[in-house]
Amino acid sequence: MEGKEITVKCECNCTIIRVTLDSLDGMFTIQAYEDAYIVRQNKIKRYFERLWSSIRGRDYFLYEAVLSDKEYFKLVKFYYDKDVT
Repeated sequence: MEGKEITVKCECNCTIIRVTLDSLDGMFTIQAYEDAYIVRQNKIKRYFERLWSSIRGRDYFLYEAVLSDKEYFKLVKFYYDKDVT
Protein backbone atom coordinates (compact mmCIF):
# COMPACT_ATOMS: atom_id res chain seq x y z
CA MET A 1 0.00 0.00 0.00
CA GLU A 2 1.44 3.31 -1.01
CA GLY A 3 0.69 6.55 0.79
CA LYS A 4 1.39 8.45 3.96
CA GLU A 5 1.72 6.76 7.31
CA ILE A 6 1.78 7.81 10.96
CA THR A 7 2.59 5.82 14.08
CA VAL A 8 1.45 6.80 17.58
CA LYS A 9 2.23 5.04 20.85
CA CYS A 10 0.32 4.52 24.06
CA GLU A 11 1.62 6.41 27.12
CA CYS A 12 3.00 3.16 28.60
CA ASN A 13 4.24 1.84 25.21
CA CYS A 14 2.01 -1.24 25.44
CA THR A 15 0.15 -0.37 22.22
CA ILE A 16 1.27 1.06 18.90
CA ILE A 17 -1.29 2.40 16.43
CA ARG A 18 -0.30 2.78 12.79
CA VAL A 19 -2.58 4.74 10.45
CA THR A 20 -1.94 4.72 6.71
CA LEU A 21 -3.62 6.88 4.08
CA ASP A 22 -3.80 5.05 0.76
CA SER A 23 -2.85 7.45 -2.01
CA LEU A 24 -4.87 5.56 -4.63
CA ASP A 25 -8.34 5.59 -3.09
CA GLY A 26 -7.95 7.93 -0.08
CA MET A 27 -8.96 5.24 2.43
CA PHE A 28 -7.44 5.03 5.91
CA THR A 29 -6.06 1.76 7.25
CA ILE A 30 -5.70 1.45 11.04
CA GLN A 31 -3.45 -1.23 12.53
CA ALA A 32 -2.97 -1.78 16.25
CA TYR A 33 -0.11 -3.74 17.78
CA GLU A 34 0.29 -4.88 21.39
CA ASP A 35 3.52 -5.51 23.22
CA ALA A 36 4.09 -9.29 23.32
CA TYR A 37 5.21 -9.26 26.97
CA ILE A 38 2.05 -7.46 28.13
CA VAL A 39 -0.14 -9.84 26.13
CA ARG A 40 1.55 -12.88 27.66
CA GLN A 41 1.15 -11.56 31.21
CA ASN A 42 -2.58 -10.89 30.84
CA LYS A 43 -3.62 -13.81 28.65
CA ILE A 44 -5.56 -15.89 31.21
CA LYS A 45 -7.09 -12.90 32.97
CA ARG A 46 -8.29 -11.44 29.67
CA TYR A 47 -9.73 -14.78 28.58
CA PHE A 48 -11.95 -14.96 31.67
CA GLU A 49 -12.95 -11.28 31.36
CA ARG A 50 -14.02 -11.91 27.76
CA LEU A 51 -15.88 -15.07 28.77
CA TRP A 52 -17.67 -13.34 31.66
CA SER A 53 -18.63 -10.41 29.42
CA SER A 54 -20.12 -12.75 26.82
CA ILE A 55 -22.08 -14.68 29.49
CA ARG A 56 -23.53 -11.39 30.77
CA GLY A 57 -24.22 -10.17 27.22
CA ARG A 58 -21.94 -7.18 27.58
CA ASP A 59 -19.48 -5.63 25.14
CA TYR A 60 -15.82 -6.33 25.76
CA PHE A 61 -13.10 -4.09 24.39
CA LEU A 62 -9.87 -5.80 23.45
CA TYR A 63 -7.53 -3.15 24.79
CA GLU A 64 -7.21 0.52 25.56
CA ALA A 65 -4.61 2.87 24.17
CA VAL A 66 -3.98 5.99 26.25
CA LEU A 67 -2.43 8.70 24.08
CA SER A 68 -0.60 11.77 25.31
CA ASP A 69 -1.76 15.17 24.06
CA LYS A 70 1.19 15.27 21.67
CA GLU A 71 0.40 11.85 20.16
CA TYR A 72 -3.33 12.62 19.96
CA PHE A 73 -2.84 15.92 18.13
CA LYS A 74 -0.33 14.25 15.82
CA LEU A 75 -3.03 11.73 14.89
CA VAL A 76 -5.70 14.43 14.45
CA LYS A 77 -3.36 16.54 12.29
CA PHE A 78 -2.70 13.50 10.10
CA TYR A 79 -6.42 12.88 9.66
CA TYR A 80 -7.39 16.46 8.79
CA ASP A 81 -4.26 17.71 7.00
CA LYS A 82 -3.11 14.38 5.63
CA ASP A 83 0.39 15.74 6.21
CA VAL A 84 2.62 14.90 9.18
CA THR A 85 6.33 15.49 9.50
